[in-house]
Amino acid sequence: MIEFLIRFVVKCLSSSEDFNKLVYDLFDRFDIEYRDNVILEYKILDSKAHVPTRNRNTDAGYDLYAIDDCVLPPKSSTFVRTGIAIACPPGYYYTIEGRSSLYKLGIFPNRGIIDATYTGELFVTLVNHSDIPYAISKHDRIAQMIVDRQYHCNFRMIEKFSEEYNHRGENGFGSSGK
Repeated sequence: MIEFLIRFVVKCLSSSEDFNKLVYDLFDRFDIEYRDNVILEYKILDSKAHVPTRNRNTDAGYDLYAIDDCVLPPKSSTFVRTGIAIACPPGYYYTIEGRSSLYKLGIFPNRGIIDATYTGELFVTLVNHSDIPYAISKHDRIAQMIVDRQYHCNFRMIEKFSEEYNHRGENGFGSSGK
């Protein structure tokens, strides 16, 4: 019943910052999932592996953890093992995204899309854009996994785009200003 009431309030009231904070606090307090509850199957491939986690129910990303110590040399990339394999249900996929705490140090993952049918070990390619080595310790959070729905599109060939697209045309990079 509480979950129904919270969902009802979310849909009916405005989207001010204070209201959003209240809603997120309620979801966390009553341990309610904010979005659909998708079941991800996983296998532990190494005894040092850590299941992906979130700090709050409203967090979009699930933290991924390194299973080994390693050093990222400056201006280079390294595969980092997670020791887990994850499979999404049909109609979903996940992406590997960065963590803000690492971005500010110049450490970025190579973004990747992982299809639902991939069931091998999950590796994260980390790139050190800084001029100094970066040490990763076992169980450090190294990236985030974002789960999303998959949409299938049909492509249709045309001679000319409809008028709604003509305001920008072929103007690309920088066409909307600074």
